Amino acid sequence: MAMPSTFRLSTIPGYSLGGIFSESGGFPRVQVDYNNSPKDNAASAWELAKIGVAATSKDYKHLGIRPVSYKGYPSAADWEFERTQKGVRVHVLNRGFKADSTWGYSIMVSCAADAWNGEECRTLRETAFATFSPKE
Repeated sequence: MAMPSTFRLSTIPGYSLGGIFSESGGFPRVQVDYNNSPKDNAASAWELAKIGVAATSKDYKHLGIRPVSYKGYPSAADWEFERTQKGVRVHVLNRGFKADSTWGYSIMVSCAADAWNGEECRTLRETAFATFSPKE
């Protein structure tokens, strides 16, 4: 996945199934997660995940979950929400998809809410989704 040259990968403490790409640990950022037990329906999986995220996120505001077509994968869905994270109001687009019977992925793009429609965040989203490919 193509990232800005200033972005670095950082691990998620206590979690070995993904990482966060950002310039300094703040926003904007792209988090990539994967698992080896993908659900058949990405939108349904997000509906279940929403409960936990809403309960553990400060000022969670749900903006929607919708199935999307993504690179021919068997199931994909976008989940959008806002929350306050690290003292910043952020807008999040989390694209989850079943790559095959063995692997599921999510690409979560988070930007300051007031910068969501700006060129930097839009380019980050478009580039992350366009250039991602699962590790072989």
